Amino acid sequence: MSPFWQLYVSHALSTIGDRIWQFAVPLMLVDIFPFTLLPTAIFVFFTGLSKAVLLPFLGRLVDSTDRLRVAKIGSFVQNGGIAISMMLLYALDMMTDSHSEQPWTFGSGLVFGMFLLVGVTGDVISSVATINVEKNWVMIIVEDLCESDPTVNPVELQTHLNSVMRRVDLTAKMGSPLVIGLLLTGGRGTVVRGLFAVGGWSVLTAWPVFALWRGVYETYPGLRVKPIPTIDDSPRRNNMLAVLWRSWEMYYHDPVFLASLSFCFLHFTVLSDHHPLTTAFLAEENMSPLSLGIARAAGSIGGIMATLMWPMVVKSCNDDSVRAGCLALWAFWSCIALIAIEFAFHTSIETVFMLTMIVLSRLFLWQVDLFNVATIQQFVPQSRRSEVTATQAATCQLLEMLMGVFGMLLSRPSDFKFLVWLSGGGISASLGLLLLWQRLVLPRMLGRRTGAGLGLLL
Repeated sequence: MSPFWQLYVSHALSTIGDRIWQFAVPLMLVDIFPFTLLPTAIFVFFTGLSKAVLLPFLGRLVDSTDRLRVAKIGSFVQNGGIAISMMLLYALDMMTDSHSEQPWTFGSGLVFGMFLLVGVTGDVISSVATINVEKNWVMIIVEDLCESDPTVNPVELQTHLNSVMRRVDLTAKMGSPLVIGLLLTGGRGTVVRGLFAVGGWSVLTAWPVFALWRGVYETYPGLRVKPIPTIDDSPRRNNMLAVLWRSWEMYYHDPVFLASLSFCFLHFTVLSDHHPLTTAFLAEENMSPLSLGIARAAGSIGGIMATLMWPMVVKSCNDDSVRAGCLALWAFWSCIALIAIEFAFHTSIETVFMLTMIVLSRLFLWQVDLFNVATIQQFVPQSRRSEVTATQAATCQLLEMLMGVFGMLLSRPSDFKFLVWLSGGGISASLGLLLLWQRLVLPRMLGRRTGAGLGLLL
């Protein structure tokens, strides 16, 4: 198997396990606790909070740790955590009376707490492993290949690798819920079947994922170069709070900060084909589950199409990923702006129009995502690339949690229009920050040469 295919297959196996776990856990918790959404809400909240707090710290460790060791920890801790969490959910299912409106006992509470600890740990480590491979390994592979073969176009190769990796992720995102949905169809007794399926996948794929990553690691010399710790990595300054402070401070002062923050504001929205609040609103408006399922599948297909289009868009912009990314964000903003305008007039077709525009916007959103990946790979030094990416992911989590707070404050269906307008404000902030970075920061980064895509502002 070629090194590229080793990279793709390992990423596919890891991503499928991650996606089926993320989709299955809320469904299983609802089956175990049918009269309350509290366990699911607690799990979602602590998962987001843990990522916001821990990712900057762990990202810094990734930048100063041998890459194969990070891959090994990522594979075995992620999959081990999933397997153990499934065993704990099985124990919780056996201990809980689904017919009782008060299912909590001391024992079930203790087991749920253990599940929360193990599950959140596995999810955070999974995010770290993904950052390590998608942001670091891909760029090092591009640099190695360009060094060995000067005829290779680095922009084309980087764009191709990023597009394929994201296509794998989106395919897993589309297919995994279908598989788990089929396994969990048929009532409470199917929980055990789902638990064994998710846990079994994690156990069976842990070693193959690591073996494939090791094959890629041994192929490219750049991956075997041990990262050099920064001057701040003295033991007395490596306590968690100090590292967190330095990570946020470094992120704020990094030249890509505005472009990265622009991407983060894309998460301050409910206008997504998989956002729980939007799903609940559409269900309240009598949209059928079949229609919602078709829309989610269509959104994933749109994302896959975006990964196919992105290399062509970049090439049409003379290998200028910044200009291509700006054009994609303008198109995405236009879709969201139309939804906001539609809700201002409150017409009879607003729900259908909203869902249609959300699905269409995925075609541009995932191009913006690929632009964000390329920007960090190109403009952030390898020595702090994982730390910047992890801090960016933490910022995304904070903005998602902030929108969740607004969702709790504006929880009536009649208030949903305010969430739509807040989402429009978040996307507008994203566009404004990117244009600001493009005009004021990028020219200095390029040595005061003409900034990529500056014509869009002139």
